[in-house]
Amino acid sequence: MLSALRRGRLAVEKHMIDRRRQGLDHWNEQTATDLLCSAAHPALRYIPFTTRQEAVVGADWLWWWVGESGECLGLLLQAKNLCRVGSGWSIDFGYRRGTQMRTLFEAAEILQVPPGYILYCGDRVYRRGLNCEGCQGDDIVCAQRERAAVTLVTALVVYYILGREWRRPSEAAVAAFHHSIPIEDLADPGTPQPPIMDLNLRSLNSSLREFLMRPQSGVRRVARHIFADVSRTRSPMFAAAVAEKVESDSSVFSNLPADMGHFGLPYFPHVLRGLRSAIPTYVETIALGGGRPEWMPPNVAGIVIATV
Repeated sequence: MLSALRRGRLAVEKHMIDRRRQGLDHWNEQTATDLLCSAAHPALRYIPFTTRQEAVVGADWLWWWVGESGECLGLLLQAKNLCRVGSGWSIDFGYRRGTQMRTLFEAAEILQVPPGYILYCGDRVYRRGLNCEGCQGDDIVCAQRERAAVTLVTALVVYYILGREWRRPSEAAVAAFHHSIPIEDLADPGTPQPPIMDLNLRSLNSSLREFLMRPQSGVRRVARHIFADVSRTRSPMFAAAVAEKVESDSSVFSNLPADMGHFGLPYFPHVLRGLRSAIPTYVETIALGGGRPEWMPPNVAGIVIATV
């Protein structure tokens, strides 16, 4: 999977470099997604439902990361570009006055997976001058990360970033990029896994605590890496941990903390509900040519099946 994601990222990065050399500092999000998935085939299987999404800004794609054990992780991802605006930056999270983000969250609720964004961020020359919060001293500046052309960030973290009224749009875009994870890092066993020092660790059952405290592999590595950034965002919030628990019927883990921080919803079940012991039947049906289920939200343009 790592080599496949690298091929995908390099194909997208080449496209973005070519566009810049043509004097164009923008690219079509759907074209970038097509290039990513095509170059990463067959480790990534890309199944569009219709052709109408080609004209859609930020189409929603249901990604399922599937491991050898049968465990899987679902994510509803929307494509967005990191754009230069004068001397600043922009990511159009507020498209259609916020209705697109609300639709993303609503669809993810129906699908019982966490929503997020795939960010197409150009190459290092394009990102030159982008200074991220938190990158100091000997840290590698986020903008110069070799693999940061294609990254992933949870919609929950973006929602929190946008809700901080003191942020200007450019600052919000840079903060979202800073929190995003190069998709190759999700599958690279050589990339260090971030420590998790969540405020709720003491109240967790042993299986969930072990999942968070120890490095993981395969699908669980992807899930843990994504949860780590949400937990890191939660840590400085002026809100105490809570003892209440929420049951989750679909997740690998049940009896999860009901802690909301300042996110507005319990973040443990929100993120971990996407981690399943087996892939949903409808995904297998679609993979066999069954088409879109009638109950699936109409904004879902297709699915991507990633074999980890």
